[in-house]
Amino acid sequence: MKTKMNARTIILIIMCVVLGVLFVRNGLEVKRIQQHPIERTTNKPEVVVTINNGASLITETISAGTPFEALSVLAEKKQLPLTTKQYDFGVFVSGIGDVLTTKEFGWIYYVNNKSGDVAADKYELHNGDQVEWKFEKSIF
Repeated sequence: MKTKMNARTIILIIMCVVLGVLFVRNGLEVKRIQQHPIERTTNKPEVVVTINNGASLITETISAGTPFEALSVLAEKKQLPLTTKQYDFGVFVSGIGDVLTTKEFGWIYYVNNKSGDVAADKYELHNGDQVEWKFEKSIF
């Protein structure tokens, strides 16, 4: 019986050593990747962004990765304050300049004439996209 217990003990020790080596090895690889991240250069796409408040249009070609970024860049260039609120699903734009969301009207973004189906800071733009922010009657 002592021989069987010794054999089992040896097998358990060997398994623990092998698993320990694997865990340590994988841990070192993760650290190495974190210490030497791959540098990527990302060029943001050129898009045409328009702000349409129903009375006037502002249009400009800019570089931006999301409809919200496109709006932010244009608003900053034109010195228009933005009123926003961050939610779990993403950013909500409730005001551009002095035009604020009401119970009946709100700011809705469109990309290539289609309304966005995700938050404006989550939608990924591509070169040549047409982004329009419209102040219009809310569907909710």
